[in-house]
Amino acid sequence: MIAGAWLSGITAIIFMYFIIGTSFRPPHEPGSETMSPPPISPSDFLPPDHKADLELVDEHMFNDGSGYSKITGTVMNNGDHTFSYVEAKFNIYDAEGNQIDSTSAGIGNLEPHHSWAFKAISFKAGETFKFKGFEAF
Repeated sequence: MIAGAWLSGITAIIFMYFIIGTSFRPPHEPGSETMSPPPISPSDFLPPDHKADLELVDEHMFNDGSGYSKITGTVMNNGDHTFSYVEAKFNIYDAEGNQIDSTSAGIGNLEPHHSWAFKAISFKAGETFKFKGFEAF
């Protein structure tokens, strides 16, 4: 008796699948064996670029005699968007202008119209530095 009920239940499910399932399928296009979804670009999933709202101000590099370089300054979020993460990137150069290192500093959740006082440390004593941009999202 249980086997009969089980068999009739399976039969009903298969019947429902063919009746209901086929009615929700998209119409078949003549000459096409399969239907393809529309192309999706990675930019469909990315938020607008708000990096232009970030501003680097009052940045300085100094060496404290320990063999390290420290870059300090302030990053301003001048926009109306909270950044989940902001990273300021720098290259470090020796007295001859050769790049000897790179460094960065990062912070999470930088709110609109707020600033962040950062410190980036290099393990090499440099003479100059260059700001290389923000990574931000």
